Amino acid sequence: MGIPSPARLEVPILELLRDGPRSRKLLCDLLAERFRLTEEERRERFASGGRKLRAYVQHALGSLLRSGRIERVAHGVYGLTARGENGPPRRAGDEGSDGTPARTIVYELPEEALERLLAAHERVLRDDLLAQLRRLAPERFERLVLDLLKALGYGARGRLEVVGGPNDRGVDGIVTEDALGLEIVYVQAKRFAENAVKPRHVREFAGALD
Repeated sequence: MGIPSPARLEVPILELLRDGPRSRKLLCDLLAERFRLTEEERRERFASGGRKLRAYVQHALGSLLRSGRIERVAHGVYGLTARGENGPPRRAGDEGSDGTPARTIVYELPEEALERLLAAHERVLRDDLLAQLRRLAPERFERLVLDLLKALGYGARGRLEVVGGPNDRGVDGIVTEDALGLEIVYVQAKRFAENAVKPRHVREFAGALD
């Protein structure tokens, strides 16, 4: 089911506050039980680190505060006003006063907008990076793969050597993992349009090492 939107949380919050003022933390716990959220859903976070349920409840509380249906009775504690006791707000999708369906409001929290923009930015960066990698000369691509392995810690106590060339037998680089050269990793850099290394490529590379 997932965490309900802030709009869907407003009515349940008003109903819970009919029993008296509640803290935001208690409202989060009661709403999680009411909507039968899993432990994973209760702990779900935005990329920025904030708890999603807490942010949704805070957004719903802010909307109810602005509408005058609830008030702060203490720090982090909320209670109903006279207006809030008269009835819940009209739900999104209910009929309006003229009998026409009410306009559905789609909420997007700042954290959600930021996540959406970051995801779009990451997709652009990823596509641009892949395009640049495909344009690299074969020798430069092989050097880049070795540089990446070095950055990951390979050859830290030994050395990395670019082999390449017409007689390399499929070996593009050699990583010596220790100073004595007893631990050796052979590297083959592959670049395909479909971004997939087939089993036969692995077999051919293994055969080249025999």
